[in-house]
Amino acid sequence: MITLIVGGIFILLLVNNNESAFGFTSAVIGNVKNTTADQGGVILGSERSLFGETFENNELLSAKKVSTRLTFNTIPSVAKDARVNNMELRFDDLSTTITVNEDKLELHNLKEVYLRIENFVGRIGFEGGGASLKGTASRIAVNDVALSSEKNIDIEFNNLDYKYLNLDSIELRDISLSRGSGKLEVGERLAYSLENDKITIGSFKGEFTVDKTDNSTEVLTLEGDVQGISVSGDLLDLDVR
Repeated sequence: MITLIVGGIFILLLVNNNESAFGFTSAVIGNVKNTTADQGGVILGSERSLFGETFENNELLSAKKVSTRLTFNTIPSVAKDARVNNMELRFDDLSTTITVNEDKLELHNLKEVYLRIENFVGRIGFEGGGASLKGTASRIAVNDVALSSEKNIDIEFNNLDYKYLNLDSIELRDISLSRGSGKLEVGERLAYSLENDKITIGSFKGEFTVDKTDNSTEVLTLEGDVQGISVSGDLLDLDVR
């Protein structure tokens, strides 16, 4: 039954590719028990089957952008340089020190803080459920009280325990998600339910949202363009580029 389903999906993707100029550059779905085989830089049955050497070199030379939406119940560990047009954080953690132009931002008698940062450039990280960043911004607002300047504003905090995070128009490379569950939608053609799957994304540009306030178990949403995505699970390997 698994073989028939896999074969049907593969044929459908292949037909769609031939009939539309949009399509996927390629899609590979294989049983994890398949023997690894090299086919022009594509290795079937492997987590690295999509990327090969180009992924290791951080180049992704042959990959094309594909519109993708991912909902998932785990958050990636990220520590990267990034540009973010608009960033929003909601939190009630008043113990974490936030510095603005090397001065401590005083937050007292607030039940919840809405922090908005515009045109951020610098280092951003997620680790152990907290968010960290260090860089510059053109405008910062706390509960709709804004600070703007003709010069860049320095901002820094470490391991802020947040409830909601939204990064609009962010570019990230080499995102790895540990095993979890959710749903993957690729190019309005493929909808794939994830269960105990590991995900690797070569390059992502779009909206990155973490919502810990919702009752949903899928706390992470990525929506935008990707260049290469690989899913590795107990049942199937799915690679799209």
